[in-house]
Amino acid sequence: IYKKLKKYGFKIFSEESRKFDISKEKDYVWIVDPVDGTFNYVRNINSCAISLALYKENKIIFGVVGLYPSMDIYFGGKKYGAYKNNKKIQLSKTKIYRNAVLATGFPSNSKFTPLYKKNFFNIIKKFAKIRMIGSAASSLVFLADGFIDQYYEQNIKLWDVAGGLAICEGAGAKFKLDKIDKNYSYNLKVSNKFLSI
Repeated sequence: IYKKLKKYGFKIFSEESRKFDISKEKDYVWIVDPVDGTFNYVRNINSCAISLALYKENKIIFGVVGLYPSMDIYFGGKKYGAYKNNKKIQLSKTKIYRNAVLATGFPSNSKFTPLYKKNFFNIIKKFAKIRMIGSAASSLVFLADGFIDQYYEQNIKLWDVAGGLAICEGAGAKFKLDKIDKNYSYNLKVSNKFLSI
């Protein structure tokens, strides 16, 4: 992945290679997660993903997420729309929480403080069903494709969500991304057009 991307001449930012402050970059930067959902991959359970995003001046421009083992390719961005295997996708039309599905997860660095638990349970108690897919990138493209209605995760890393978030934005999703520390950790909530964030 890195070898292919280097030909564009842009810096590459990932968990494995974050030797610069991405927020200060004026040129394009690739944000790469070569395996999102590593535990799923190692244990051969559920979905994992390769996630790429093109980023400039604190904005995610475009994303590509490849799912494994399905081999589906999602791509998109705010100015481009959202696609799965070259076919346009759309968000769900769920309008009430008691019919809605939320995807969420617990990053490996989670600290289950009283505030963390309070915030988490205040969010999830509204939904009909909760799903933990084990890959943030997979969860986000499933939202963009209308399979789930909202995504919420605390303390998630930028490289885990950048590609999927671009695709959600391309589908017209609403989102709130709040930085919580200098190590590129965020609280993220993404929703279809009908459920509030």
